[in-house]
Amino acid sequence: MKLRDRIVVALCSILLIAAAGVVILQIFGWIFPLEYLLTTVADPNGRWVAGLVSGAILLIGLILFFDSLRYSEPVEAIVHETAMGQVRTSITALENVVRKAVRQVRGVREVKPLVRPLEHGVAVLLRVILIPEVNVPEVAEQIQNNVRKYLREIVGTEVLEIKVLVDNITYDVNARVE
Repeated sequence: MKLRDRIVVALCSILLIAAAGVVILQIFGWIFPLEYLLTTVADPNGRWVAGLVSGAILLIGLILFFDSLRYSEPVEAIVHETAMGQVRTSITALENVVRKAVRQVRGVREVKPLVRPLEHGVAVLLRVILIPEVNVPEVAEQIQNNVRKYLREIVGTEVLEIKVLVDNITYDVNARVE
């Protein structure tokens, strides 16, 4: 959810909570809000304030209404246009290519890739577990280079960002022998 959408939903929620609270208090006999509203609307300057507040509430309502009508298809694949038509590569296929690329790097015990499609390419987040005997910055750089190379050569997509998170450095008896 975008920041603008969060702000609009938060404002709408606050307005609904306040309106419900005032109505509940009026049911129990608190008449001040109703009297205040009537005196505000009766005053010419108060009408401007009431009009601005009502306009803001109307604007928030319209934004929420039109956002609810807008449908954006979730991106589940990277699309390449060729002379013969479209080639769609699923996110799962991209993640498998990334796994293969990372496993080619010496010192990687386990990898969990997350590929996120962007407008002009993809962003890759890698959570890796390394063996203890490796230089982490060198291995991370090799991982990034391999992933960029594999995705460009195999899938034909541009990698805009590769983040490597070293989740753990662990010794495991079943670790791959290099």
